[in-house]
Amino acid sequence: MPKVTVIMNCYNSAEHLREAMDSVFRQSWPDWEIVFWDNCSTDDSAAIAQSYGEKVRDFLAEKTVPLGAARNLAIAKAEGSLLAFLDCDDEWLSTKLEKQVMLFNANPRLGLVSTDTEMFSEKGTLSRMFESTHPARGMVFRELMTRQWISMSSAMIRKSALDSLGEWFDAVAIDAPCSGEGMFRKSPEARGEWSEANVRLCAARQRRIVSDAWAALRPGGVLIYSTCTFNRTEDEENVRWIAEELGGEDAGAMVPPDWGIEEREAGGVRCFRLWPHRIAGEGFFAAAIRKGGQRGRPLRPKPRKTLLAEASRSETAELSRWVGQPDLMRFARIGDSLYGYYATPFADIRSAAEYLNTLHSGICMGQMFGGRLKPDHSLAMFHDLARSAAAETPLSSDEALHYLRREDFAPQAEAAEGMNLMTFEGYALGWAKRIGNRFNNLYPKSQMILNK
Repeated sequence: MPKVTVIMNCYNSAEHLREAMDSVFRQSWPDWEIVFWDNCSTDDSAAIAQSYGEKVRDFLAEKTVPLGAARNLAIAKAEGSLLAFLDCDDEWLSTKLEKQVMLFNANPRLGLVSTDTEMFSEKGTLSRMFESTHPARGMVFRELMTRQWISMSSAMIRKSALDSLGEWFDAVAIDAPCSGEGMFRKSPEARGEWSEANVRLCAARQRRIVSDAWAALRPGGVLIYSTCTFNRTEDEENVRWIAEELGGEDAGAMVPPDWGIEEREAGGVRCFRLWPHRIAGEGFFAAAIRKGGQRGRPLRPKPRKTLLAEASRSETAELSRWVGQPDLMRFARIGDSLYGYYATPFADIRSAAEYLNTLHSGICMGQMFGGRLKPDHSLAMFHDLARSAAAETPLSSDEALHYLRREDFAPQAEAAEGMNLMTFEGYALGWAKRIGNRFNNLYPKSQMILNK
């Protein structure tokens, strides 16, 4: 029977700590321990943890360290083969551990299990993490990275799987959640949500994210830190904190002067500010920070078989008629689907695909049937779509809403036989196919409008 080590990292968490502890003691799975890592709290947190007896092993840090580092220190004390994480203001249902352990027992190759999560306040349940989307199944890497995130308090991981990771990544990019000041010009919501308290909250959250990412970065690797806000608290001060507390160094990033990007410095690290009145875009901040220490040789996986097989001559001929500037494009096959890429970066993209799990790559053109392309929704959204490649069917406002809800309807405008590009006021919405009197709505289920 596997033992579960519950990792609890604490800093001044006395307010909700008993509720969190009690939820562990109510678990139906009997074989567990709590490793309680006190990050130099000044309230009653340590006393509360100690009052729960021998199933709680409490440790007092010598100094306050970032959350990611504190978690690693706590994990080093774990005796269980399975690790579960519980923040001190969260609670578990009583069968949480048992159900997850059963999944690990049924599949020895399983590395991580997570659950849905309810976010609540004193007023009651606010939302569920998976309320608007069902958890993905099968090959779910892309789905997890883009649409579904794992809450730390829901996760259970096999300790051997965690031990195998180490400081592995050559580079980590963090587009940190921020107060969004760079979006003020175009977003009234961003302006309305801003407050000094939210700035402080965002800055603390950003440091927690950086701490976790830093632990996965190899010595000599580079962290790209970026925000879409202007304030120094979330920008330069966080970069200075990375340099002083984590040992970050300037990575040597440079930008051409004619780009209109302002260069600054924080903790010896060059930082870059993108002002909306100087560039063609909104406001952003970025810095490239190198992790110090013994660099050694970069850790690289063995290259896989090339995933991007160049399209055949006949496929290229068919695909070319769907784009406005085919001379600038290269086409490749990934599995059953064909993709379009701009020619200049294609060689680098193809090389990277040998080593990296790719979330998005180029423009998904679609699939080939009988020498003709069945276009993918991404192609309809492509700015260089050749509008002459398929018939266009303009929709009224009500018809467009029917289409975006993926409902069955017959447009008033006469649709051509075969594939049609649905448009509203000249803007492409997606594809539909007319077969005789039948009209098939091909708008993606994952993007359809749910409200009526």
